[in-house]
Amino acid sequence: MFLLSLGSVSADNHRERVSPDEMERMVEERVREIQERMRERGISEGPEWVIGVALRQTDEGLRVSQVMEGQPAAKAGVREGDLILTLNHFRVRDLEKLKGLIQMSEGEPVELEVRRGREKVVIEVKPQRVE
Repeated sequence: MFLLSLGSVSADNHRERVSPDEMERMVEERVREIQERMRERGISEGPEWVIGVALRQTDEGLRVSQVMEGQPAAKAGVREGDLILTLNHFRVRDLEKLKGLIQMSEGEPVELEVRRGREKVVIEVKPQRVE
């Protein structure tokens, strides 16, 4: 399981002591920090982790518009039309947050919860490194 490191606070070790809203705020803050560092140094200076999907923003959130053949998402069973609800149990409604959480995984498997039609499906995807 992916351990989310938040400096001196570990999500796995403090699950009962940190409220879900506070944890969400901490994750969003950490994602912003990582994104800022990536912008400062340029993405070409380090690896980028991808799952191989194209997404479109909708009123409901992020919907998968294309799954790239042979990429991690395709291998794991993500389908075109899936609506991404959470990544590692954190709500995801915008592309920047999703990208930040995937980068934070550093290639460790991530758990996507998607809505497919009327059902919720949980899919484990191992991001792929690209230079």
